[in-house]
Amino acid sequence: ATDLYFATLADGKVWRIPSVSAPTPGAAEVFAEGLSAPNGIAVDEKNVYIANRGNGTILYKPKTAGASDPAKVIAAGQKNPGHILVSGTNLIWVNEGPSKTDAQEGSIVKFDVSKL
Repeated sequence: ATDLYFATLADGKVWRIPSVSAPTPGAAEVFAEGLSAPNGIAVDEKNVYIANRGNGTILYKPKTAGASDPAKVIAAGQKNPGHILVSGTNLIWVNEGPSKTDAQEGSIVKFDVSKL
């Protein structure tokens, strides 16, 4: 069965619904909390990756981690990270761009997750 992950920006949480493809899926449970506007999620065989828009970080947490286990930072100082995807060993995210006072434009970033 497949788990479903989703974020709620206002309360800074990522949720998991276990066994969503089963005839009777599990109830939604908190997977990660204390985040800053989680805006994008990508999932591979081992980990859940989170674009944390509010503080410009990219985080990851093993799927097997408990709710109280903190997510680990992969990258900091990102410019409004949003869309994120994982393909093979590549994690790719979009920095949607700067605040109104910052002159630097957005970017697309690739990160090798094979050593996590």
